[in-house]
Amino acid sequence: MPSLCLSCLLFTLDNKEVKDNKYVNIFIIWLTQLIKYGGLDKDDIIYIISDNRTIEFIKDANNTIFSTLCSFTKFQVCFLYNEPPKTLMEGMMLRYRRNPYIQDIYMYCDIDILILDSLHRLTNSMVKNHIYVCTEGPFRDVYYSCGIPENIMMHMKDNNQGVSSGKFAIYGKEICEFLFNQMNYLYNSNPDIITLDQPVFNHCIILLLNNNFLIDTTLLRKYVSFNGDEYKHGTTIMFDCAGFESGHDVIHYKKMFDISLLFNCGYFNLPRFQ
Repeated sequence: MPSLCLSCLLFTLDNKEVKDNKYVNIFIIWLTQLIKYGGLDKDDIIYIISDNRTIEFIKDANNTIFSTLCSFTKFQVCFLYNEPPKTLMEGMMLRYRRNPYIQDIYMYCDIDILILDSLHRLTNSMVKNHIYVCTEGPFRDVYYSCGIPENIMMHMKDNNQGVSSGKFAIYGKEICEFLFNQMNYLYNSNPDIITLDQPVFNHCIILLLNNNFLIDTTLLRKYVSFNGDEYKHGTTIMFDCAGFESGHDVIHYKKMFDISLLFNCGYFNLPRFQ
């Protein structure tokens, strides 16, 4: 079974107080789900990409139960320290900084995605030298295509799907490093994209496809539910609670909290989800 490096992103903007950041609460919900259902073991690791202030806050037992949760995990837990970002875009791009992982597969997962079953159900189906992305909505929507050059847009069909930057996997360290370098190059070339990093990610994936990189768009989609769409009990591994309100922590927290309660009370075990 290939080993897994799972990374997530949690930051507080430098002009905000960490104690007021509801994404900290979302992260704790995400981590509890990962511990209970994610199936990670001693050969696996999670990297929490964050800033110095947020890390110190969550490690304090007076603020969160993070330290208690980490005291009995089977997998390794590490931090990647950064300075507090000044903008949402700067914060989102932290996920594409070089990661010193040594595991076989690198996977990124947003913290508003509930893990419902072992992630090794996914990794056991992955093939070396492949990038795995999850299709989501119409590519021409600004959330996927904003800022992409016209010479690329003119070749895209109306039925082309955009891909999510909130969950992806890479089986191959050199490929991972190349993708991250390409992401940062594209961002530095066009830093004013209003819909954050996702159009940059889509631009990057298109360029990699055009250069014969092996990119799978079906595996993750089979096991991901976007806000309950196509959810199937016993099949779905990742329940994406995302929306189009990036940075609105109160809205995200309410959604994450409510859906986690629905899972805990058995709502998603009803026959309609079988």
